[in-house]
Amino acid sequence: MEMRTPVILAATPGTMNYAGRAYIQAIAEVAAKENDIPIALHLDHHETIDLIVESLKLGTKSVMIDRSHKTFEENIEISKKEVDIAHKYDATVEAELGKLVGQEDLIVEASDAAYTDPDTVLEFVERTGIDSLAVAIGTGHGL
Repeated sequence: MEMRTPVILAATPGTMNYAGRAYIQAIAEVAAKENDIPIALHLDHHETIDLIVESLKLGTKSVMIDRSHKTFEENIEISKKEVDIAHKYDATVEAELGKLVGQEDLIVEASDAAYTDPDTVLEFVERTGIDSLAVAIGTGHGL
């Protein structure tokens, strides 16, 4: 707070299902107001557009649509749709190419992981209009 550092609060689908979208959104807003620092709520690894829209309507400003387990073309199609929706709410969109190993994405076996193909990145970004890109480069996350 002394440094006035902005905060990004990431919430997974499990977090949102457990506590409720409106409640998590309210936590971020109250914390920002009471501490007078910018706090952005980020939906991390969400897959359901209807639930994302519900959060956007509540004021969420950052979304990660994760369709990395779909084909390249399906990932583009869904990510582009989410970009079109989220940008109407002045929210940013992150998408993912490749698959990370980790509990968060339910990809536990390393053999299920897939690195991001650098030759597909420019096309993906241009065709979707995403604001940021999550890549798989051998990292794991979750626990």
